Amino acid sequence: MVPPMHMTPYGYPPPGMFFGHYPMPNMMSPISMAQSYGTGGGTNHAGPPDKYASSSAKPISNVPHIQAPPPRRAGITLALSCDDEQLSEYQMLVRKQLEIFEAQPEDVESNTQGRKKQVILGQVGIRCRHCSGLSLRQRGRGAVYYPARLQGVYQAAQNMASSHLCESCQCIPPHLKADLRNLRDRRDTASGGKQYWADGARAMGLVESDEGLRLRRPEGTNGQSPTTS
Repeated sequence: MVPPMHMTPYGYPPPGMFFGHYPMPNMMSPISMAQSYGTGGGTNHAGPPDKYASSSAKPISNVPHIQAPPPRRAGITLALSCDDEQLSEYQMLVRKQLEIFEAQPEDVESNTQGRKKQVILGQVGIRCRHCSGLSLRQRGRGAVYYPARLQGVYQAAQNMASSHLCESCQCIPPHLKADLRNLRDRRDTASGGKQYWADGARAMGLVESDEGLRLRRPEGTNGQSPTTS
């Protein structure tokens, strides 16, 4: 007999159950989420239509827009199916533009300068999904963060939203940038604080270590990353 599913107040399972064998209604695995949102998937890299994208939003003027190639390895979007129960429209839209990833050799090499602490191979970071296929120098300010703890995911995302998504990213579609700015300017930024973001990251498989955040492997993967393209 399968024991009953224990859920957190936010609607997703507690630590250790995300990669378990229990049925999880209204939830997607990291692999499914990455495939569903098209991260690293070629022509579908921009993701699904966004219900918060206003058709009347004006494009951002004087900001060049370029189409980035897909990243070498797909990421996992931060957005969860239960976000609409806890977050504002602004926070939900921000989460759909960000993804977690595991640092590859090129990421380690790109972050050797200007950092007090060295990025470690396999360390989990947060990046903008629109420009992740570009080199770090081409992405614009605030495109990548490496939170040291789960509680740091929230602040990293807020910094990325204000400095990168709303300002310096040249790859995010202009209508999404306009929507983010409009929601931010009307102060639609409250609700769902650090704990919600930390719990969400934990449910996705992130764990804390002495070398920053790591992605817990599901059983049977033989050490292979679930973020394969």
